[in-house]
Amino acid sequence: GFYTAARKNWQEAEEKYPSSKFQVYTNLKIADADYLAGNYYDASRAYGVFASMHPDHEAFTYARFMQAESMLRVLPSSTRDQSPYLEAKKTFENLLSININRELELLSINGIIYINNRLADGENLVANYYDKIGNQTAKKIRKKNADNLLKENQLLREKILNIQ
Repeated sequence: GFYTAARKNWQEAEEKYPSSKFQVYTNLKIADADYLAGNYYDASRAYGVFASMHPDHEAFTYARFMQAESMLRVLPSSTRDQSPYLEAKKTFENLLSININRELELLSINGIIYINNRLADGENLVANYYDKIGNQTAKKIRKKNADNLLKENQLLREKILNIQ
């Protein structure tokens, strides 16, 4: 489609003019084209590479935010492997630790809240499993993990109110 053609054109520009001062933007536009085409895994990797290669660039925070957003879109709503959620959460948290604009701050906080809800759902599923097999100690630990994630969300919601 349209975004695939756009990606191809950006790649051709990158190859044709490797020394151009706009070459940095071509990398970013390739990532954007992947994201808009629904190639979220490729977009996540491209945004991550851009941010790693250009930590002082004005689009650094945008690239890191889009990297985390792309990671979230790759994931199904329920997954056994929680590591991609944790990676996306860490990316959002890293964004919050630097000076970013208000809009990205709010979007990052909401991203963390979404992730915490998914992680809490996973913890509750595992707690229910432990309950069924009679392992009450493991059940309590998993329930506490879920509760802690939801408590963190409450603090984040309060932070949002203070920002707005």
